[in-house]
Parts: sequence; C-alpha cells; structure tokens
Amino acid sequence: MEERLKNSEVEKELGQLVNVIMNVVPSVREIRLFGSYGSEKWDALNSDINIYLELNGRRYLFSKEFTDERKDIINKTKEKIAGNYKDRFNIAIHSEDSLYQHPFSYSFAKEVRSDRLLYMKNYRRFLEGIRGGIVQK
Repeated sequence: MEERLKNSEVEKELGQLVNVIMNVVPSVREIRLFGSYGSEKWDALNSDINIYLELNGRRYLFSKEFTDERKDIINKTKEKIAGNYKDRFNIAIHSEDSLYQHPFSYSFAKEVRSDRLLYMKNYRRFLEGIRGGIVQK
C-alpha cells in the first residue's frame, strides 16, 4: 500500500480497532485489512473498510449457532472506537478450521492472506520460523 493512499484518520481508527479487538476477543489470531482501502479505487466518502479477523477455535464461518456471537463481537468492537469511520468497518470473522471447508472460503482466505497484516498473535515466533525456513504456529 502506498503511503500517499493511506488516510490518517482511518489509520488512527485502525490502531484503535486492533487494541480493542485484542481486549474484546482474546482468541484473535490475525487481523487483516483487505479490499479497496489503500488502493486508487477507495473512495473516502463512500467506500467501506474491510477487516478480516481469524479466531482460534470455533467454526465462525457457516455456523448459524455463532451468528449472535459474531454480531456481539462486532458491536462491542465498534462501540469502543472513537472516530468517523468505525461505522464503515466491515468486519468478517472466521476461524482457521472453517476457512478451507468451502471453495469460496478457500479463495477468500487466499486473497485476504495476501493483503495488509494489522496484527498476528505470536508474530515474532512467525518471523523466526520464516528465517529458519519453517513456519511455526
């Protein structure tokens, strides 16, 4: 993402978002930004800001049982963020075990994983694994 395409107000709210999610959702593994934000296609007046959360454990993708829990996570997160863009955050919640259960999910996960990483649990261990040639979880 080119520096000139970043919006300072959005970046501030993204920082808040990461901190809030880490407190609201202790099981978060990754937080990523995906979609048009940061590209020339993004419209500061109209475009949403797509956020991807990957959580440990439960299957958050297709399970109707967790729809209310998903909504609760999103609502608690947004209410704790101050700013003008929080209502345009489009938060997708998945779990690692649900990502590869459906062909759409697999292509979605592959696309998201190539976008901007905002947070990764055990990131230092991840980098050490890459340097050593083995990615560790």
